Amino acid sequence: MSTMAALAACAAVLLARTAFAGTWHAGARGGINLASFRGQLADVSHPEWLAGGIGGGFVEADLAPSLGVAVEVLYVRKGASYPVDVVGVDPSQPIGHFDAHLVLEYVDVPLLMRVVLPGRGPVSPYVVAGPTFGFALRGTFETWRSPNENLSDKLKRLDVGATAGVGLRVAAGDARVDVEGRYATGFTDLWNLSNNLDSVNQGFAITLAVSR
Repeated sequence: MSTMAALAACAAVLLARTAFAGTWHAGARGGINLASFRGQLADVSHPEWLAGGIGGGFVEADLAPSLGVAVEVLYVRKGASYPVDVVGVDPSQPIGHFDAHLVLEYVDVPLLMRVVLPGRGPVSPYVVAGPTFGFALRGTFETWRSPNENLSDKLKRLDVGATAGVGLRVAAGDARVDVEGRYATGFTDLWNLSNNLDSVNQGFAITLAVSR
């Protein structure tokens, strides 16, 4: 809880310093996240991408006509998919195939700087980047014809990383609509284990956001 309190305090200071610098906007963001891992374990286990949801809200302050800072609070479904072959007497001839899923649920808090580039009419491209603080909610390993395994107690509570992306912003009256593609990654092993091969969260997301 002390880490979350410190993060909240930092966000409050950031927003307080920008509160008088420009216009405030609040909005909602949602989309699809394609998650997997990188790191030593991924190099030997070759995980596949797992599709999941991403969604939440944000506040953004305009520091200048082309520069803004935002704090987001997002539910993100992460993890990876692993193909499994069911074999009979002869291991060289699989008799079935299914995917095992490692499903990790997080609340991510990105602190993002957004630079809006010159555009045409109401449409402007932009780039966005900044640190991300991920708070683990639960982890589950799901396999075919087997009970799900709860891995929540093996996850580190905090996953520090970064987010970067590009998008298009459309002005629609008093509202702003953003279509964005972003990549997010952790910096360290996500497991609270000893002497394991490290696994680092990563994911690509396509999102739609509306703010006023």
